[in-house]
Amino acid sequence: MLFVYPAHATQLAIQASNAVLTLALYPRDIFEGAVRFLMRTLLPAAFVGAISLDMVQEMDWTALVGLLAFAIGSTLLMRLVFYAGQRRYELGSAINVNV
Repeated sequence: MLFVYPAHATQLAIQASNAVLTLALYPRDIFEGAVRFLMRTLLPAAFVGAISLDMVQEMDWTALVGLLAFAIGSTLLMRLVFYAGQRRYELGSAINVNV
């Protein structure tokens, strides 16, 4: 069983953050396939950096509509997850005594 000590978790978080920043520095056109998908969805730093630069350099209305649809869809999904979690929330200091 793997147990991560707090110091190791800190180092892991630093390395993960550095990996995201390193990938964000490269132009998005050099990546293909699954890496390009990850760059555009799961790695927001790369997503924000590359897409905003493209929108400044050359305006593509189709891409703008797609980005807006993605933003609205993401917001609705996050809202759904938040309210589902809120319905299941129980106050941590509540004490129920069954007699």
